[in-house]
Amino acid sequence: MPGGTLLLRDDHPLLDALGYESLTITEDYLSGTGSIDYESDESYVEGSAGKIAHTANHNWRHDFQEIVDSLLAAGLSIETLRESPYAEWKALPFLVETEQGWTTPEGMPKIPLSFAIVARKPQDQRIG
Repeated sequence: MPGGTLLLRDDHPLLDALGYESLTITEDYLSGTGSIDYESDESYVEGSAGKIAHTANHNWRHDFQEIVDSLLAAGLSIETLRESPYAEWKALPFLVETEQGWTTPEGMPKIPLSFAIVARKPQDQRIG
């Protein structure tokens, strides 16, 4: 089918660089600098009582340059890129819940916690 639209909405890449207890940068931000490795038997699904048998976790960083370059290399045109000071979940222990989502409390800097990109494939090109 010719054309197509992609909506990508996710945690902001900055979150992987922050220390969990503060707004201090403790990890690399840029892509290609290795993985963040940790052990956990917890599920990210809220309210889940089950434990995960395989506890090794490996998360790879994807900065905005890598994300945007991948979309452009696939022939998509970026229509919108938005950063938001709200997260869908309590990504850091000090975030407070509001009607718009989780955010930093009053008196702390507002930082991007999530992002959204809308990209479109031209009508005369096929996806895939």
